[in-house]
Amino acid sequence: MQTAAIAKLKAGLSGYLESVRAGEQVVVTDRGRPIALIVPIDPNISEDQRRAELVAKGLVRPARGPITADLFEGAAVPGLTSERALQAVREGREDRV
Repeated sequence: MQTAAIAKLKAGLSGYLESVRAGEQVVVTDRGRPIALIVPIDPNISEDQRRAELVAKGLVRPARGPITADLFEGAAVPGLTSERALQAVREGREDRV
């Protein structure tokens, strides 16, 4: 099992994913605290089986129909421009440094 800080993982993502393909697990840390685990997917389990397992665990809900354009109606924030959204994202990143 490998451990990688977020910055190290981002810089060497391809190498870590190659390790996962080979069967290893990677623990992702943020300031030394584990926050995620990257594990290989069992190739013997179908996508339908994986989806059913996630549903059984309550992690996802099955779709109730196709996604239509009206799903996104009303999702926009009045007065929010792309510039203001980008500024908010950048400010959020500065808070984490």
